[in-house]
Amino acid sequence: MFIGDGLGSANRSSLLSISGAYQEATGALAQLGIYTSDSAAQNKGGSLVFGGDAGGGTTRTYFAGIAGVKENTTSGNYAGVMKFYTRPSGSTPVERLRITSSGKVGINNTNPQGHLDIRTTNDDDAIRLVNTSTGDNGIQWWNEYGGLTKRASMDYGEGDANFDIKLFRA
Repeated sequence: MFIGDGLGSANRSSLLSISGAYQEATGALAQLGIYTSDSAAQNKGGSLVFGGDAGGGTTRTYFAGIAGVKENTTSGNYAGVMKFYTRPSGSTPVERLRITSSGKVGINNTNPQGHLDIRTTNDDDAIRLVNTSTGDNGIQWWNEYGGLTKRASMDYGEGDANFDIKLFRA
């Protein structure tokens, strides 16, 4: 099915294609809108799921999903969050990532307190950074207030096999 400009166009690449002039997501219009018909309430909004045959041949299930929902219970307050779900085998979908209305990102955390808040409940690494090229590996912290200034770094140098933590003064 094709909806939009050039109805019947041979240039579509999916079973459902929607075409139209670009609509900035900050505006009132969009190429596609998914809305709830529920009364306004926290955690209500539009959602989209991705799924297919789980192996039984006729039973469809969903494997992952995205939801955009109201963040609060305040009438007239439009603050919203974006939630991303995945589904473990034999279980119901679980929220894995959330972006709040203030731009905070929570991974395995529905109430992030920092700009990036990662939680883990097992022995897995919370963050894993892998450098696949030669050279030093590391993390650097910078402060942009009053000019970009390096504040700290953790480096594992390729040549000397030392792990260095450096703090810098203003």
